[in-house]
Amino acid sequence: MYKSISVRKRVSIVGAAALFTVFSSSTAQAERKLETGERVWFGMLHGHTTYSDGSGTPREAFAAAKAAGLDFYAVTDHNTHDAEEGAASKGHWSRVDGVMLAAQPDLFNADRPVSITRRWKSPSGPQVEHLTDWSIYAAARRVTDGSFLALPGQEMTSPDANHVNVFGYNSVLPFERGEFKAMYDLFGRLGTNSIVQLNHPYVSTYIAHNAIAPSAEFKDFGLDQYDGSFAKLVAASDKYVHLIEMLNGPAAVPHPFHGNFHYDNAFENDYFFYLSQGFHLSPSAGDDEHWKFWGRKTPARTGIIAPELTEASIFDAIRQNRVFATEDSDLALDLICNGVPMGGNLAIDAQQDIECRLEVADPSDRTGYSVTVFSGPVEPQTVSSLRPLLPVARSVTDLEIHGSAALPKLRVGAEPRFIYVRVRQDDGDRAWSSPVWINHPRR
Repeated sequence: MYKSISVRKRVSIVGAAALFTVFSSSTAQAERKLETGERVWFGMLHGHTTYSDGSGTPREAFAAAKAAGLDFYAVTDHNTHDAEEGAASKGHWSRVDGVMLAAQPDLFNADRPVSITRRWKSPSGPQVEHLTDWSIYAAARRVTDGSFLALPGQEMTSPDANHVNVFGYNSVLPFERGEFKAMYDLFGRLGTNSIVQLNHPYVSTYIAHNAIAPSAEFKDFGLDQYDGSFAKLVAASDKYVHLIEMLNGPAAVPHPFHGNFHYDNAFENDYFFYLSQGFHLSPSAGDDEHWKFWGRKTPARTGIIAPELTEASIFDAIRQNRVFATEDSDLALDLICNGVPMGGNLAIDAQQDIECRLEVADPSDRTGYSVTVFSGPVEPQTVSSLRPLLPVARSVTDLEIHGSAALPKLRVGAEPRFIYVRVRQDDGDRAWSSPVWINHPRR
């Protein structure tokens, strides 16, 4: 089993955030388990095939991810008619052939072989390919075994309000152009327990580019459909929204990367921003693959702490926010505060001490770790008051080292807030935990 970290002397403050530098070495183990005995699984939750604007088939995607050593992989082709615009706009594709889930829903959930005809332009002239293969759901069922879990999903696409991945809904969503309210209303009417992931968020980029006068044009993830109020958006969607992509892509790069790969555009600020709005989110990683390198483009992974490698067990763990994102293919972590593991809610009185313990290990790498602890209040904004919320600007007070497997004590008030960590290895690889929430249970 993984050993807990040991804390070695140093604590420093960078800006107003608390930076704890922690060193540890872990012994390689055949089983990926935390010290508590909980099992850890590694995979990715965002990928495409020729059924929208990618290449290859779902069967090929799942088989490739399994061969690459992932425990799970999700194919999430676009669900809307405008998905073809993505295929047509890529110079290496120039596809306009009508192959998409919205036009042919049986590509998503038929329990039989489905046929498509792909047409595209290449330097040698027009190309045509006729394919017969399994739907996303059928391929997932046939590839899944005790050592690999294939997950069917779909990407709810919007040209002006960003995209989300949806899992646990077995038909093509009948919405165009980011009709998020209609989607959440549908989930409510049907009583579905679907899972939603916020893909490649860009709120920090938007605010940076519109710092003088951010306006109602900001529609990210359906905010405009809830009167520009994050409180209303969270009230309607928090039951379903469980994930946000910390690491995305590189989607259209036609080759894998070798050695350590570190994302210049990790969505750290966006993660902090959306937690501050009240969402109960876990960070995730998805290669958003559009070529045929599913799970092999980078070593980034979504880590899920779950007892079994089954759809029910993995989805239940996601709903409990037992999830972390990592740039290292087998770096695992967990955060426990006052006995409550990450993903849980800790009910406290005003000015109560919080004692957090971090478990972190990488069986293939004996490097040290620096650990940054972030905490912030839940303060929903409106589009008219949109402002940046940066993790580096949030402080954690009353810091001290406490025990070889513990982080310094925190003392916070009773207002709703969250605590999470970022781990950085000596080689630069990073990982982010889900939060432990303070007085902020899921609705």
